[in-house]
Amino acid sequence: MTSTRGACSTRCGACGARSTSASGDRERPCATLFEQAHITFDGRLSACAYDHDPRFEVGDLAAETFLEAWSGERFRTLRAAHLAGDRRGTPCEGCSAWH
Repeated sequence: MTSTRGACSTRCGACGARSTSASGDRERPCATLFEQAHITFDGRLSACAYDHDPRFEVGDLAAETFLEAWSGERFRTLRAAHLAGDRRGTPCEGCSAWH
């Protein structure tokens, strides 16, 4: 199994991936997307621990392996939006759980 720990240093800001919000405050990507896996009762990989409906689904473990889902297009796109500091149009838009 491949570890993602240490793959992204956005928590410390060393890589410069943080962005400036509309208010001018520095934002960090949600660490959950890079460090945690959330599997629902029916075997779907969710991008968020607060997922209460299918909008955060990034994979179906009945149809693909965990690593395929973890590194799949849906998860990569969501992570890229966070790294770019632009969550508009993503399921994470408007989230205040990690600020």
